[in-house]
Amino acid sequence: VLQSSYDMFNKNKDETLDELSALGLRHVGYGIPIELFGPFSEVCVEAVRPLVQEFPNKSTSTEMVWCPKDNAHQLQEKDVPEHMMIEGFRWSISLTARVLVRTIMDGSTAVMQAIHFDDSKRLRRALLDAPRDQRCIWQLAVQVGSQSISPLFWALRSGAHTTAKAMIEDVLTIRADRDNYYYGADELFKYQPNIADNILREAPFLAESLLEGLIWRSHKSQDNLRPVIYYVKHLLQDMDEEQMLSRGLISYVRFNHPQTIMHPILTFTLDLLWEKMAKWYFLKDRLLTVINSIIFVTAQCLMSGIEVAQDPTASLFLAVGRALVYAMGFCRLLYWHVRQIILSFVNKDFAPFSCFWVPRYLTRGSHFLSFILMLNLLAMMTVEPMFHCLADSSDEDSGYGGAVQFYCDAWTDEMSLAYEIFIVIGVFLYVILIVEVGSISVRLSEYRVLCLHAVEQVLLCFAVITVVILAFAFAISGMPREVSSVSRNEWGDVGAALSTLLRLAFGVMDMAPIQDVAEESSLLVIVIILFDGVL
Repeated sequence: VLQSSYDMFNKNKDETLDELSALGLRHVGYGIPIELFGPFSEVCVEAVRPLVQEFPNKSTSTEMVWCPKDNAHQLQEKDVPEHMMIEGFRWSISLTARVLVRTIMDGSTAVMQAIHFDDSKRLRRALLDAPRDQRCIWQLAVQVGSQSISPLFWALRSGAHTTAKAMIEDVLTIRADRDNYYYGADELFKYQPNIADNILREAPFLAESLLEGLIWRSHKSQDNLRPVIYYVKHLLQDMDEEQMLSRGLISYVRFNHPQTIMHPILTFTLDLLWEKMAKWYFLKDRLLTVINSIIFVTAQCLMSGIEVAQDPTASLFLAVGRALVYAMGFCRLLYWHVRQIILSFVNKDFAPFSCFWVPRYLTRGSHFLSFILMLNLLAMMTVEPMFHCLADSSDEDSGYGGAVQFYCDAWTDEMSLAYEIFIVIGVFLYVILIVEVGSISVRLSEYRVLCLHAVEQVLLCFAVITVVILAFAFAISGMPREVSSVSRNEWGDVGAALSTLLRLAFGVMDMAPIQDVAEESSLLVIVIILFDGVL
């Protein structure tokens, strides 16, 4: 209240009116009675009056004003200390109230009143007088001055979901007259480009109503088939030309709800995007990964023998292969990740990962694995024998043979071990990245998902077996009397008991030691039988 009164004296009038119009439109949604603004203004004036009397009076005006105590006689204005301030505050707050009242009166349309009561019947009555070409606008925009409010958005925000559903269905209903057809999909996404996100946040159960409104189904059939039209324009193309994909489609994908994403129009749209645009870029990127993996396996695994390194011709091919591993594999990954990291810093797009903040793109599985692969190739370069033996390549009497040297005194045994470890890691990383090529087929994707679930179940099974083995191993180690009575040393300590129980759990242990235990310690054999029964 005080800020609005202050702005009347210190801000540009157009800017102040815009702010008050926006505030008044929000009051329309709140359903504030305009009869309360007058009493509220007077109460504010009376609340400020005692505070104003404490300020010194610098007025020299001799204008006659009524005495504020009894309003029965007049005094000079300089003798009434608070008069100028009070009247100034009264004028500013009264003007603010009048602007708000005018805004509420102009914005309190029949549609907004129906939203306030959450009554779909009242909404339909309010739209009876609407022209066909203005029917959508009445439900999507209320304009007062330079400010506007969307009745549909306000219905979603205020919880008037019954009215919101009726509005969505009405806007997306096809109507016609003698000259034109009227369909409000373009107006809906024009006035509310974030309509899908608003619905999924405020009333997710209305998501299907929006999608069903974008489909036209004929009531007649042809050859046992029913003609259907999908209005996918606003699921493919955003109203903002700078957006690559529609915000509506992105909102449905991020909603992460299986039943919603399997809606026919979303399935059709995503399949269309995949087949016409994304599939070939995906295959192009994965094809380079497949080529790099073939070169990697050929140069690092198939041609890793000593006889290849000692043959002059074969060693030259090996050198070319390993050079391609770093040029096509490492340099490509380095360029892509540096570019993505720079974009993340520019856009400040980070996400928490453990105790650190990392670029958000690294939270995706394939991108994180490619980043690890890049670091692995960088580590391989540090122990690459071809680089360490460059000084010996021109020495024909080195004794290692080959046009390019891969074995020399500078390449130590520790380097050889580290190099082999990096090769093993690189092979598995390339294989995991290649598996994603299966995404081009629904059948292969289903099989991959099943395999991942199977691996998860197997790991859980191994975890349970490990816990059981540890529990029985500790239990047996707590029976020194029974263990000492057994002649064999398979149960002598915790380590021996763990090894024995592990072999017993996987069925690779001879049963003769168990028979000897049965003859020497009945309690210990009971524990072993119980262990076998648990597994």
